[in-house]
Amino acid sequence: MPSSTTRRVLSTAIALSALVATAQPASAAVLPGMSAAFSVAASAHNKPRNLVFTLTNSDIPSTFTFSFTLTLPTGTMPLGGETSTCTDTTISDTPPTDPGGGIPGGRAALVADVRYVDGTMTSPTSTCTVTIPLTASDEGVYTTCSGDLADLAGLTPPATCASIYFAEPYAS
Repeated sequence: MPSSTTRRVLSTAIALSALVATAQPASAAVLPGMSAAFSVAASAHNKPRNLVFTLTNSDIPSTFTFSFTLTLPTGTMPLGGETSTCTDTTISDTPPTDPGGGIPGGRAALVADVRYVDGTMTSPTSTCTVTIPLTASDEGVYTTCSGDLADLAGLTPPATCASIYFAEPYAS
């Protein structure tokens, strides 16, 4: 016959195994989302148009920081005047520097037309935008997809691509 100590150990082990068997698996926190769209689907070339990133935070009480490096579509030209409705957002054509003077987190200066975006979304804001004005001098379709975003931190990438068609203007 087992001793009382053995019975207690066995009872505790059975109780713990039942607890482990019914425990819910841990789930990772959902990162705020990101979508991309152009201000219009088609435009005459050389006309200014906006590439707009909308950031959505479903966890309203939280404040989060985000950053990404955007490579603009080949053949487009940035026009400057980038804006954001997100709190404390910096949009620049030069990589950010850390206090030691280097480029943080492996973010490197790139040779293509890029924009470095760093910002914060504060509660109770559920959405904010980052707007990049650009144009193209040649007729064609220009696309921005998640692959054009590097160093993405604090956000999930866009699920779909954003496209715009720049065309020759009609004769008057």
